[in-house]
Amino acid sequence: MAGIKIRRVDLYSDDALTGTTELTDDEMGVYVRVWLLMYATGAPITIEKLRSVCKSHGTRFKSIIGRLETLGKVMINGQRITCKRCEKEIQRALNRLTKASQNGSKGGRHKDLAKAAGFDQDNPTSLSSLQQPTKKDSEAIASGVAGAPSTPEIDPVKGLFDRGVKLLVRSGVKPEQARTLIGKWRKSYSDPLVMAAIVHCEDHSIIDPIPYITRFLENHRGQNGNGQASLTPASQRFRASRQDTVDAALRVKREREARERGTGGS
Repeated sequence: MAGIKIRRVDLYSDDALTGTTELTDDEMGVYVRVWLLMYATGAPITIEKLRSVCKSHGTRFKSIIGRLETLGKVMINGQRITCKRCEKEIQRALNRLTKASQNGSKGGRHKDLAKAAGFDQDNPTSLSSLQQPTKKDSEAIASGVAGAPSTPEIDPVKGLFDRGVKLLVRSGVKPEQARTLIGKWRKSYSDPLVMAAIVHCEDHSIIDPIPYITRFLENHRGQNGNGQASLTPASQRFRASRQDTVDAALRVKREREARERGTGGS
């Protein structure tokens, strides 16, 4: 973007190490120079520009570039060379800089965004858009009477799919393919283990999550992500149903005891 100079981009060390294990030292050196030149210019570079900053020349240089292209690390179009991951990071950096510039020109946080979050800039001491619970509401919630606001039921399977699809789509996978792949993982491994693999990818900013998750699941086969034996989906549903029954019985018992204490046990 004209007028904006990128000074910083995100570098994910775990991703870089995991994704370059097959490269030789010479290949890694040229590959890193591709990153640096693209980040410095904010765009794809020419092969001639890359050659000018590399110590490898002639046949060796061509061999390295060819291998990087074969491995999918770079893309070559005529005399221009680019790296898809670098393009994504450049765009993220540009978006970050553009947003900061826009916020700065408006004097900080955008008013509409602030109001959407329940904050009135014209009256900074109020949260007028957020409805505060009344004493009556609090008593109703505590007593569990009809009409009291209920906590929405959480669907762990939906949460797993939503989180996994978001992760895979971010790496370039189509949503339909992502859902299909997550479904296959769930058939072979327990839901907690699949979720653990997804979270691990997020925490370590893995560039290519599919092979990473596949290795993670295989390495932890027979565990649920916490070192415990895994359960099949059917076993998980049975255990969850049984636990719901126990929880319901305990809740009824606690409510009865609370009523007895409130009436003096009469």
